[in-house]
This record gives sequence, structure tokens and C-alpha cells, in this order.
Amino acid sequence: MLTVRADLASALREAATTRPGPGVADWLTTRPSDGHHVERVVELPPGSDVVQCADEIMSWGVHRRAGLRVEADADVQIGADVVLGLRLGPVVVVAPCRVTSVVREEDRTGFEYTTLPGHPEIGVERFEVVHDEQGARVEISAVSRPAFLGSRLAPFVSRRVQAMITQRYLDAARAAATGS
Repeated sequence: MLTVRADLASALREAATTRPGPGVADWLTTRPSDGHHVERVVELPPGSDVVQCADEIMSWGVHRRAGLRVEADADVQIGADVVLGLRLGPVVVVAPCRVTSVVREEDRTGFEYTTLPGHPEIGVERFEVVHDEQGARVEISAVSRPAFLGSRLAPFVSRRVQAMITQRYLDAARAAATGS
């Protein structure tokens, strides 16, 4: 949804009454051919604080550091709803999502959320910090389709905004890991 005055608290209350589209939460696995696919990775430098990076991911800190307004009913946990607000000039893009998967393992921490009605895209996105024998890195994966008329008429704009915000997420995660 695009609005001049975003009421994220109201959008969060409304999100609680909606459901993701059927099967959308599985798109990272099923990879629909008509979806826009994003796979991005940023390597974290040696000595990075992987725990701090994971904490920022799991508390919406990476989203806030990326310049989004965040209204959530909880830190990241299955079933948590979040509404993200991104100012683009005079309007705010309001993007409600629901956490559908969480992983907390020794070498991997992260989550997936699925868009809810009112989001400009239909899709799913995964955020993970991984620490293994190859080093530490942040991985972001997404699959989406345009949900509203403006996105469908100008998908290149949606993809450009998605690329910009994905890069902001990666930069924010790196900053969290390096203490900058």
C-alpha cells in the first residue's frame, strides 16, 4: 500500500486478521517460473561479531538500520507480524509480512517472512547469518511477484526498489557484525 501518512500500528492490527497467499511460503523451494528471484550474499570480515549480527536480524534491527520504519508485534518468531514502512519521496510504502520460518542452529540463524495482503509484492524473503568452515556471511533470498497495479505496470521500478532495499539490508547486517 502507498500512503502519504503511514499508520503502521493500524496496519499491524489489520495484518493480524489476514493470511498469506496459499503456497507463497514455499516459493523459495518451489521457485515459480514467473517469480522474480533474488539471491544475495555478503561475506563478513574476519573478527566479525556473528552473534551481534544474528541478534540484529532476529530483532528487526537490520531492517531499522536499513532505514525502514518497523512496527512489529514481537521480535522474530514464527507467527510474528511486522509492518515495514519505506519512504519514497512524498509517499510511504507500507509492507505487512508474517514470519513463517525460524532457524537457530550453531552455524545458522535467521528467518523467512511471507508478504500479507497490502504489501506491494506477493512473495517470501529469507534472512540468514551463516558461520561455517568457509567463514561468516549474510544470505538474503527472495521470490516475489507484483501485487498491486503500479507494480504490475512498472515491474522494473519494483525490482529496482527491491534491489536497493536488499543492498541496504546487507550493508546493515555487515555494520551490525563489525560494530559500525
